[in-house]
Amino acid sequence: MTLNFPPVCLIVLCGASGSGKSTWARRHFLPSQLVSSDQCREMVVDSAASQSANDDAFALFHQWIALRLKNRRLTVADSTALKPGARDRLIALAQEARVPVVVVAFDVPLDEAIRRDSLRTERSVGEKVVTRHRATLEQALRELAKDTRLAALHVLTPEQQDTVTVQTTPGAVAAPAFDVIGDVHGCLPELKSLLTKLGYDHESTHPTGRVPVFVGDLADRGPDSPGVLRFVCDLVAADKALFVPGNHDDKLFRMLQGGKVQRTHGLDLTEEQLLGMPEKERERLTLDILAYLAPQPVHLVLAEGRLAVAHAGIRDDMLGQSSDFITRFTRFGDVRGFAPDGMPLRHDWAAERENGDSGPLICYGHTPQDEIRFVNNTVNLDGGCVFGGFLAALRFPERELVTVPAEHAYAERRGGSAPAE
Repeated sequence: MTLNFPPVCLIVLCGASGSGKSTWARRHFLPSQLVSSDQCREMVVDSAASQSANDDAFALFHQWIALRLKNRRLTVADSTALKPGARDRLIALAQEARVPVVVVAFDVPLDEAIRRDSLRTERSVGEKVVTRHRATLEQALRELAKDTRLAALHVLTPEQQDTVTVQTTPGAVAAPAFDVIGDVHGCLPELKSLLTKLGYDHESTHPTGRVPVFVGDLADRGPDSPGVLRFVCDLVAADKALFVPGNHDDKLFRMLQGGKVQRTHGLDLTEEQLLGMPEKERERLTLDILAYLAPQPVHLVLAEGRLAVAHAGIRDDMLGQSSDFITRFTRFGDVRGFAPDGMPLRHDWAAERENGDSGPLICYGHTPQDEIRFVNNTVNLDGGCVFGGFLAALRFPERELVTVPAEHAYAERRGGSAPAE
């Protein structure tokens, strides 16, 4: 049994004292990801067992969680969370930060919980408290099963606690083969046609285990950006696709988080399409975009180092590295100034790549091309579909190109290349 968690989410542990919540959490998550009510008591009054400053301890507990969610970090809330009010407070924090909530409940029989509590060297609460907690858990499980605010509910037995595995990074990176797909820009009909041509079934599963990899710029300018975002979110959430964000995606993420961004270069159309959705569908899509797409890395190295993917490209010396400069490079390319009309002046980093054959094949997009060409073991897969061109995919390791023509020219291409924003 494997529990798959979004890369950014609030995991709420729920169970009686002695149910093994903290032990299980320490086994599967980083110490920095765990926020424990006991730890907060100890920080406030030097004792995890003290009940004298519960209000202050939980103020710290909630503030700590809120700050981590604000910074988009996976966070595990370790308290009993047996009462509705306690869960409501945690869910409200997650909703404010637009982060999904997953509850992991620990369904441990009373006698086993009492036994475990008695073996504690610290913070043993006694049989009376454990019995009360266990009775409250029964009601909590009924309430949780009906709680539509949750992204998921997992109920673990003692046996499952010992055998379950946890996954927060995509297993799709280990796929036997990949189909790297260029800039989609809201062209949902073409995307579905391309996947069919590549051999994916109606559930976007390939019979040989291939995985699509999106080079970014999913939205803006096209006829159905929400549809593309919903489609790719579902694939990434199900560990059936990989994605690296482009500059249009990054701007969309910032808008959805309430940032001040200019609604230009197609973002105005995407916003209009989003506002045309039913409110609950729009809220769910926004939550999923920020949970599953926004945290993805700016570049991927796949196939044991033989394939690299970044939206606007990446130099060999940047692979596996992280910095603000590298992030800007992967989103916009090697920009070295701007023309009087505001168009970026991009340096051709691919043409200057040295010893490309000894490095990975680098797949990217960002700048529309009339023809897909390999240059020094790099390939730009942006066929300008939204401008009436084509949507392209590269099959790897075969290095075969597969394309479908655009059904329409949905936007006017300016100056022969895509603007930087």
